[in-house]
Amino acid sequence: LLVYLNLSGNATVTSADYSQVISKVSDNFFQTAGSLTNALKTAVEAVNTALVERNMKTTGRGQYVMGTLVLGALREMQLYIVQSGPTHAYHLGEASTQHFHDAQLAGRGLGFSQTARIFYAHVEVRPGDRLVFAAQMPAAWEDSLTAEPPSSSNEVLRRRLMGEADENINGALIQLTKGKGQVTVMRPSAEAGAPQPAPASEDIPLPAV
Repeated sequence: LLVYLNLSGNATVTSADYSQVISKVSDNFFQTAGSLTNALKTAVEAVNTALVERNMKTTGRGQYVMGTLVLGALREMQLYIVQSGPTHAYHLGEASTQHFHDAQLAGRGLGFSQTARIFYAHVEVRPGDRLVFAAQMPAAWEDSLTAEPPSSSNEVLRRRLMGEADENINGALIQLTKGKGQVTVMRPSAEAGAPQPAPASEDIPLPAV
C-alpha cells in the first residue's frame, strides 16, 4: 500500500496528525474484506469521516483542515490508484508515460462533505517502473515526465523536477523493483541543484499482511 497525503488549511497540522491519518488509512485498508477497490474506498472514506468530525469541532473558530490523498495498491503486476482531491499520479513505464488526474471526479478534497469523491484508475507495472504522486503539478513537469528516458537515475529526475518548481511543493518519487517486501527510502540533499554526496538509504521492513 502506497499512501501520499497532503493536509492543508488554516488549522495547525502536526506530524502526529499525519501519523494518525496514515494509520487510519492503513488500518481500514488491511482490515477490510472483499475486493481491493472496496478496501481502498473504505480507507478513503475513513479519512474523510475523521477530517469532517475534526472540522465540525473547530468550525466555530473558523478553522479547518482539508486532505488530498493518493493511494496505490500493488497486487501482482497491477497497480490500483485512488485519488481524492485535485492530485496527480504519473506512471513512468519503459515504453510510455500515463498521467492520472480528474479534478471533477476526485473533487476538491477530504473533510468538507460527508461523501468522499474518488477517482479510480489502474495500470500494469513492471520492475523498474516509476511513479510520481503530487498534490500540485507545475506546468513544466508534464513535459519533463513525458520526455524523461527510462535509463535516467532517480536523482537525475528528482533534480530536474525540483529545478523546474518555482513554488513550495512536495511529491513522492517511487521506483518499483524486485525484492522481498522492503522499502528503501532515499534521503536526497536539501538543495536540488547543488552537487552533494550520494543519498543514504534505509531499509524499512513492511509489516506482515
